[in-house]
Amino acid sequence: MKIKNLLFTLLFLLSVKLSTAQTWTTYGLANSTVRSVAIDVEGNKWFGTNGGGVSKFNGTTWTTYNTTNGLANNVVYSIATKLRSQIVRSN
Repeated sequence: MKIKNLLFTLLFLLSVKLSTAQTWTTYGLANSTVRSVAIDVEGNKWFGTNGGGVSKFNGTTWTTYNTTNGLANNVVYSIATKLRSQIVRSN
């Protein structure tokens, strides 16, 4: 299952045209520069961005978490998952 999720994420990232920032944000990413990616136990894909905070993709919809939602900083260099789908981020 982890391999399937990883392949999905890689294919998703490769399928998005990298030529313009507009393309990235059109799909729901908070920022066009992705610094980190993690997949939690529920299969959610988490993207740490350079200035947009964290974007979560559950397979259907995107959710963005940023300083407005309580993050200390919108630049996220690394992101990792813990048990029971808890997310840990650092900047």
